[in-house]
Amino acid sequence: MGVLLIISGYYIHMQQPELVLLSFCSFVVVYQSTQGSCLYIYIGEIVVNEVSMGLSLLTMMMSMTVQSMFSTYLINGNLGLDILFYLLGLFQLVPVIFFTLYMHET
Repeated sequence: MGVLLIISGYYIHMQQPELVLLSFCSFVVVYQSTQGSCLYIYIGEIVVNEVSMGLSLLTMMMSMTVQSMFSTYLINGNLGLDILFYLLGLFQLVPVIFFTLYMHET
């Protein structure tokens, strides 16, 4: 997901509208085809108790709130729309690296 967002930002920067549309459509298809759309169900299955479930959902909702608060600022600011997609892609890739290094499969 992060790679597709970074690719979208690159195509926006290069002013390639057809490829931007293709990368957006690819993002939606991949998101709906993988576990991205069932994150709430996944959290309910892997947590041990109610406190961890609450903390997991709080963390997820807070990160979405921060992203939505700064998205409008980045779109209307001097940085541009491509920087927004680069940052959103980075927000997706950082947890992948963290989970790969510190959360091993059981």
